[in-house]
Amino acid sequence: MISEPVTAKSEHPNRRLRRSITSVATAATLCGCAIIGAASAPADAPPAVCHLFEPTAEYVEHVITMQLEKVEHRLRIPKVYFEDPWDWVDGERHTSQLIRVTGDDFVPVYRPMTATLNKMGRRDGYFRFLIGDHVEFDDLLEIKFRYAAPSVDSAATDACKIESDFGLTALLPADGAIHRDLYIGQTDRAESPSILVCDKPEHYPFPQCTHNVRLHGMDVIVSYDRQLLPDWRDLEAKVADFIGCAVENLLVQER
Repeated sequence: MISEPVTAKSEHPNRRLRRSITSVATAATLCGCAIIGAASAPADAPPAVCHLFEPTAEYVEHVITMQLEKVEHRLRIPKVYFEDPWDWVDGERHTSQLIRVTGDDFVPVYRPMTATLNKMGRRDGYFRFLIGDHVEFDDLLEIKFRYAAPSVDSAATDACKIESDFGLTALLPADGAIHRDLYIGQTDRAESPSILVCDKPEHYPFPQCTHNVRLHGMDVIVSYDRQLLPDWRDLEAKVADFIGCAVENLLVQER
């Protein structure tokens, strides 16, 4: 898709918020403290991750086209979460959509800020999730198994299942070495078991995890620093809340 050129008058919807993030990051560096999350909300308030879903906020409605399932999902998300002008187009259809946020308070993180946080040693200070369309669980598990253990001949269905940390189950091939750690887990929020693949710390200087989960009828890939693996349930719940707010916000707007 060719987007319209951005004129000199065009301005990113969140210049002030970007400066705020930069200021917080600088203060954290100077004071040696972590980025502080938002205060807890009252029990009857919307989920804390939805604090930017304000009535006065500027929104963008996106249609996520899931080509494999031949269905579409409409989401209404504050414009501030998108840094690229082509994502500011209301009603546009996408086969996937990427959101990058801080882990504590779900403030949007733009590409330049990832470098700042990485230099601060805060790779665990943000994560991203991609809403899209993926293959069914059994097929996806086999793909992830091949990725984690490319040199083995056995299938994922033949793997040994071992209880691991953080409420996860590790899958280990019976006939060879595994190059990345492969886990499955289940939460009340997910519509099928989650599949997690994590780089081994002994093989990678900055190990990452990819976390496939089914939420609100959509397939989501959550990606984060391995330091956040103990919080996988919490991250999954936050993403579920955010997508839920995007769906509910659309319904409220239509009433």
